[in-house]
Order: sequence, then C-alpha cells, then structure tokens
Amino acid sequence: MNRSKSRRLVGVLFILMSLSILTASAFVYQQANQTVDQNIVEVATITLKSSDLGNIDEGDTKTYTKADVAELGSAISITTTKANVYLHLDSDLNSLDTYYNTYNIVVKFITVPGLSSHDPGDVACTLTPASPDYSSIDLDVSGSWAFDFEITTSPKSVDSNTATTVTITVLAKSTV
Repeated sequence: MNRSKSRRLVGVLFILMSLSILTASAFVYQQANQTVDQNIVEVATITLKSSDLGNIDEGDTKTYTKADVAELGSAISITTTKANVYLHLDSDLNSLDTYYNTYNIVVKFITVPGLSSHDPGDVACTLTPASPDYSSIDLDVSGSWAFDFEITTSPKSVDSNTATTVTITVLAKSTV
C-alpha cells in the first residue's frame, strides 16, 4: 500500500506540474501588437533654375537681371501647403572672396499669393561673400511664390582665365 500511495502521489505531482507548466507557458507566450500611424505632409515643393552669367573682364562691374539672363527670373519657385513656411538660403559665396571685389545676389519677391504681407518687387534678402547665408524668409501665406535674382559682380585681377561657380542651397521649413 505504501507503494500504491507513492505512485498516486507521484501521479498527482506530475499532473500538478503539467498544469503549472501550461499556466507558465500561457503567461510567457501572451503578446499583443500596437501600431502608431502618421502621415508626413510635404510643406513645400521647390523648383530652381541654374544660370550662366557668361564672361566678365577683370575689373569690370556688371549687374545681371532677368532681362539679361532669363534664368534669373523666377530663379526660385516654391508652392507651400501651409502658412508660415520659412525659406533658408545657404550659399558658398564666401569662397569667392578671393576672386571678386563685389558679388551680390539680391533675391526679390516676384510672385506672391494674395493676402501676403509681401509685395512683388520687395527685396527678400541679399547674399554676399560677407553674408553668404540667409534664413527665415517668411512665406506668410500658403500658395505659389517666385523669386527673381539680381546679381552684381566685380571681379578682381586674375593671372589667367578663372571659372567660378556659386552654389545656393534652398531649404523650406515649417519652423524658423
């Protein structure tokens, strides 16, 4: 009878152990998923035009407008989907300081959406070798915008023909 009780006890222990494993297994293998969705909205679409100013003699001073170089008209076009988008212009004009006495790029509003505080012809900013970057041109209402460039250059003396290039990076942000 001792043996019989031992077998029953062992049997009961195996049953209890099996149930505890099932309970632990169920607890360990429970899982749930959660998702977080978000749409990223494009605040602006930018179109840029590159231009070639041609040759200039050392010591000359020339001012170029869209009448002289068509690509300077609407050199930057941007369509915003919301108000208060800020346009940032970063250039490498400071690297041209050794080649030019003057290299000014005046950026003017030419197309302005209705209800804006800006008017066509207003100066948005001026880029120079001393001040090659400009941030925070406030596009205060949503819509289509365009900017003309007026460029004045006066090169220094050079020992041989020297090609120069200005790169302007345009960035639109919804924050300053």
